[in-house]
Amino acid sequence: GILGWRFIAASRLDYQMSDERGLVISNPVEIEGTSARIKSSDLDSQELRFSLLLWDKLNFPTNNLIHMGLTADSQFLLDAGDLSRLRIQVAGSGDMAQGFRFAHVHAFRLLDQREPGVWSLATGERSISFLDDELDIGRGALMRLHKAIPVPDKDVPLQDILEFRSKRRSELLALRHHLEIIYQRIVTAGDGELALNTEVGALEQAIADHIKASKEARFS
Repeated sequence: GILGWRFIAASRLDYQMSDERGLVISNPVEIEGTSARIKSSDLDSQELRFSLLLWDKLNFPTNNLIHMGLTADSQFLLDAGDLSRLRIQVAGSGDMAQGFRFAHVHAFRLLDQREPGVWSLATGERSISFLDDELDIGRGALMRLHKAIPVPDKDVPLQDILEFRSKRRSELLALRHHLEIIYQRIVTAGDGELALNTEVGALEQAIADHIKASKEARFS
């Protein structure tokens, strides 16, 4: 148990090897100590489109402490098979905020255990935020690289993003491979933070040059 909470069950997950990448997402929840501030019970529209474009599959965990429902957007993705929900069952007593946090992180750990290296955890002001002392700091560098990529506006229809992702899969896979090479370079550098800042700066400049030169825009 952790702070009085213990995990007793999770919805069934089969172990699979995959070349896909998955992201554990959340609605905006800020956890600080014993306080949990739910900024919105809905998934952030901009964050959802960012996640959908750059990851193959999304998981929005649920638990028996605090249940978050689905919006029309997230229900659409659930029906389309691009979103799943891992159910974490916890028992015991303790601080509700930390119980929710640990249940969410536990969902990520279960997915990562079954598909090593496939899953990342989205954190930040548009997702779940907390002190990440329990998480691998290096994974945060990979998320920061992804956040340097221009993504569709929050009003772009999800179906358009799915069609773009299917049509441009080879380019998106090449981009993912490039980002993961940069990530490996960062984690093996002597000064990780300096290397991260250097690589992100170079990536942002390359993207800015590309956008300036490009005349084709599928969506905003």
